[in-house]
Amino acid sequence: MQTVNSSPIKIIGLTEGHSSIAPGTSGMRKINIKNLEGKPIAVDLWIVATDEKSKPLPKWYRFTSPIPLKLDPNADKEIEFSFDVPLEAEPGLYHYAISFEATTKTSRYPIQYPQQLQVAFSDELSRRSTPEFVIQPFTSSTKPHPLKIGETLKMNVQVKNRSKRVDRFTLLCLDSPAEQWYSVRYPESKIAASGLVSTTDGLELNPEQVGEIELLFHPPKGELAGLYFPTIRLISDNEGHGNSDSDALLDVVYIQILEDDRFDAEILPPRYRTIPAEAGEFKVRLLNQGNIKRMVEVEASDREGIFRYIADQSKIIVIPHRSPPHCPNHDNSDPPTVTLKAIPRKWWRRPLWGKGMAIEFNLALQEVKQDAQRGSEDQELLSLANSGQGTILWQPRPLWLLLLLLLPLLAGLAVLGGWLWQRLFAAPLPPPTITQFETIAPTQDTDIIPLNWTINQFDQVESVVLTRLDNNAEAYRKNYTPSQLRQQCELSSADRSLSSHSNRSKWTRLPPWIGQLSRLFPGNANPTSRVESGGDLLSCEGVTAPTAAAGSYVFQLQVFADQSNANRRLREQVPNSPTDVATTDTIDVAPPEPLPTIVEFIPASSSYGAVTTPDTDSNSASPPPIRLNWEITSPSQIAELKLVSLTADGSVSSEVRSYSFRNGVPAELAGVCSQSINLVCREVPTNIRNVGSYQFQLMVIPQSELQAPPIIQATPIIQIRAQPPRISSFRVNEQEVLQAPKQIYSIDPQTQPDDLTLSWQVEPSEGVQVELLPAPGPVPLEGTMPYPLSQSPRRETITLRVTNAAGEQVSQTVVIETARSIESAPSPAATNEETPSIIPELELGPIELPPRPN
Repeated sequence: MQTVNSSPIKIIGLTEGHSSIAPGTSGMRKINIKNLEGKPIAVDLWIVATDEKSKPLPKWYRFTSPIPLKLDPNADKEIEFSFDVPLEAEPGLYHYAISFEATTKTSRYPIQYPQQLQVAFSDELSRRSTPEFVIQPFTSSTKPHPLKIGETLKMNVQVKNRSKRVDRFTLLCLDSPAEQWYSVRYPESKIAASGLVSTTDGLELNPEQVGEIELLFHPPKGELAGLYFPTIRLISDNEGHGNSDSDALLDVVYIQILEDDRFDAEILPPRYRTIPAEAGEFKVRLLNQGNIKRMVEVEASDREGIFRYIADQSKIIVIPHRSPPHCPNHDNSDPPTVTLKAIPRKWWRRPLWGKGMAIEFNLALQEVKQDAQRGSEDQELLSLANSGQGTILWQPRPLWLLLLLLLPLLAGLAVLGGWLWQRLFAAPLPPPTITQFETIAPTQDTDIIPLNWTINQFDQVESVVLTRLDNNAEAYRKNYTPSQLRQQCELSSADRSLSSHSNRSKWTRLPPWIGQLSRLFPGNANPTSRVESGGDLLSCEGVTAPTAAAGSYVFQLQVFADQSNANRRLREQVPNSPTDVATTDTIDVAPPEPLPTIVEFIPASSSYGAVTTPDTDSNSASPPPIRLNWEITSPSQIAELKLVSLTADGSVSSEVRSYSFRNGVPAELAGVCSQSINLVCREVPTNIRNVGSYQFQLMVIPQSELQAPPIIQATPIIQIRAQPPRISSFRVNEQEVLQAPKQIYSIDPQTQPDDLTLSWQVEPSEGVQVELLPAPGPVPLEGTMPYPLSQSPRRETITLRVTNAAGEQVSQTVVIETARSIESAPSPAATNEETPSIIPELELGPIELPPRPN
């Protein structure tokens, strides 16, 4: 605030400084003027520009009140004025002064206040001065410019400087990867001195001047096909060297790089592979010369399908390879390779001799295209730039293999000659004989009997017949073929050496061909011993034969020789006759032991008394009250005994007890059971001790081989009776109720009578319940409690009732009656200080309730 002491007015609210107003808007200011004189005055106001730039300023202001301003003595008034800044006003700081002149009848008083006005930089003015640029040819997302790999796209960028100052413009490409393969050409500067030619790195333009910049796109070979849309940014030095975020200096160019589908494959080594001298592996180098990423399957085949070709990778992704080293988005490593291994499929086609076989195979590259919508893959055959052929030289087989092929032929001729010699000149083979036939006779009845036998010269056997004879009559017959016996029995080759100096036959394991040689040269045999060919030796053990029942049985085994040439003469002499017959001794089968039966199963007593609850020592367990007796025949046939306890309603009252007799009498029954002809058990304890009715079941499980159902027998109903309830004492003030069942007490209405003391004791037993009626109900077996007397005359009955587990009851009752005292009667306090006096009554006997039924 500025005040002039000699002036008759005082200006309030005006300070030195400046205010900021944007072009096209208005700004308001307020001034308070006060009249310091004691007479009316007129105040004139106007604005004066103080420099050359501020000359338009007086045209922009206006006052809201009429000027000059009339002020009464000692009065003040507020006046407002505004600046209407036009839209075309140049931003910057304007200097002006507000002039005041107070006029009276006698004199004038001028006053000036210097001020400043800041015209701000508006968005509209910024838009008007923002440079314009247009990129030709025009592109869009729907109409991108097509461009082949190796070609260059030339675009012209026209720039217009719309500001009032000289400006310099540059272009930038912001997006990758296009920022790696673009270049900008700026024209020569026309602002340079006359006669000088200069190349610049920007476009310099005067105000409202238009210029052109060349923008070149030259994608390298190997750049992936697709749509690219790099962002082009125009940078103006007047706009802050590219720091402006205005969208007016940005544009997008849409470029469609066309597909190049060139693809090739190279087989290494380029000549051929010699198999099997060399490994049958070829390297297939995949060369993606286009700009498409491909997923390829490598396959190969020859015309006749002699070899099978397996690739170490079923599918491989091949990206464009030939990219310049400054492009970081592409793989600049060696081209991918696939190992192709050739494996002979038709191995018999390999030549036996000669220079070998040349086999040409062709590559087939399948491109795999994935369909994301259907979730499937499609394959398409790729066309290769070269033939894609390879050659395999299959070497002939080695000479030693030919020798191995001749050996089976020679061996076959030898076998054929030996067979012809044996058929035409060899002596006939001995017939099959039974060297062993025995059995282990069972001691008891059974359905089967195991038999063991051994047959020599089994290779000459046609059939074996097993017969069971009952009373010299055939009762069972079964024929065995050689194939059946080979599956059930053990077959081996053996030769038997029979010494002439001994009656024993000594078996020695010799190869069968030694016996054949002994027959070929009979004259060279030792006169003291001869060798007989045992041929194949069949040993059968545990062959089962069924029986009917207990009795005596005889089994017979017959061996029949085949129709070979060696045995033909024997079969012609006795047609359909066995070559050997063996018979067992008589086998006696004893009848089976009968199944066990329960002769007796009863309790030791039909009823038991209840087990009382111990009062002091809880560790001393009482023996169970129920004990059982039983007797069972055939104890050797018993596998297990099970003891089940049931309640009166048929439910199981305790855990089932099991006793195993597989190893004799178990340890838990050793003290109560004895086994001789029968199994006798006496006083077998149980774990039943609660009051109630019970029944026991004894289950005998026979041995498993008997396959018999369990044998079950039950006992009659056994009672465990509860202990009768007994009341040891029931007292009122230490006086037995049985001695005084009715007690009368005199009371004084003026004084409170003393309480009575009730005490009781009941003999403990299992499940006993004690009640004090009518209140408080259930009470412990022993206790005391106070009983208050009523101040008014009343007759009350107190009952102590005891119920055991069986529902039996016993009770004692006392009648308490109160009456008012008589004046002639002695005072209760004089006779008894603790309780009211008892009026004598006729002595009554104890009152007992009848027992209730269970």
